[in-house]
Amino acid sequence: MKIVTSHPYPSIPWRNFDWCAHADGDEESGDYGWGASEKEAIADYLESHDLIQCGRCDEILESDCEPDGCEDPDCPVLGL
Repeated sequence: MKIVTSHPYPSIPWRNFDWCAHADGDEESGDYGWGASEKEAIADYLESHDLIQCGRCDEILESDCEPDGCEDPDCPVLGL
């Protein structure tokens, strides 16, 4: 799954949530993550869907996912 971000509103000083994140292809679903930065919007989207982004490969995974065949001792998903 690819997460897409956008900045749908011009920066307005009183707005705290200028960035939007959603799954690629789901722009019209209304299912978004919001934040003051791209990183915060992605984190909000992932948290609200019980997903994580693998620090090793950047894939979006379910929070209880253990990638098949992963033997990397530094894998943050497996915690080896």
